[in-house]
Amino acid sequence: NRLFPRPRSKALVTPCHWHEALLIPGGNFRRSSPHITEELWQICGFSGKIYQTSWPEYEEAKTIEATVEIAMQINGKMRGTFSIPQDLAKEQVIARAKELLGDKLTGTIVKEIYVPGRLVNIVVKP
Repeated sequence: NRLFPRPRSKALVTPCHWHEALLIPGGNFRRSSPHITEELWQICGFSGKIYQTSWPEYEEAKTIEATVEIAMQINGKMRGTFSIPQDLAKEQVIARAKELLGDKLTGTIVKEIYVPGRLVNIVVKP
């Protein structure tokens, strides 16, 4: 929680932390509880009225995950997971899975199955 001092630092809470903790969510409450949000707005020293500010904008770029966790399977049995960048090519993902599975891959590889963003399954014949 940003409102309490960090264990390593004895710094007090800055006005920026209060703005982030109270007014950004408070801006969403300005329609349902206008009096308290207006008071908070004035106490923090902002000019104008909070009801005249715009709603927070949706930014799709912030909702996209940069990495994805992939399940590794041998003959359909779960052997582990690993994280990769989301835009990695199929061949690179399979190569990384083979590298991590290493000694568990005994026998000949019959088929390599990759479901993008979900799993890698390596079918092995003993």
